[in-house]
Amino acid sequence: TMALKRHYARLVVYLSNIIIAVCAVVLLALGIWTMNDKSFLEELLRNRLYMNTAYIIVISSFILILNSVFGCFAAYKEVKCLLLTYIMFMSLFFVILLVGGILAYIFREQVGNTMKAEMIADIRNYDP
Repeated sequence: TMALKRHYARLVVYLSNIIIAVCAVVLLALGIWTMNDKSFLEELLRNRLYMNTAYIIVISSFILILNSVFGCFAAYKEVKCLLLTYIMFMSLFFVILLVGGILAYIFREQVGNTMKAEMIADIRNYDP
């Protein structure tokens, strides 16, 4: 029964890492698409916030993909040190994302007001 529990624990780690990696690949594609096709918004808003967000998405998704591969490797090798390192990286990444989400929620109105003010200024300065 102990071997069966270990097998199922390894399977859970594999499946969760595959799901996380798939989500990270989707985020990577979204970030790259934003950087390539939506770069005109940086000029429109006169603000680097939009593109900086795309860069953060690309970097964090790449780190998440690497961490998922590392988690699968750690589960395959079943080395306690690798598994603990993987758990620490995932915990750190979760805390960073949590803080980023809280900050985005706190400053959402300020970002909206800044974007609105920049767009209004651009409309007033528009000369066809």
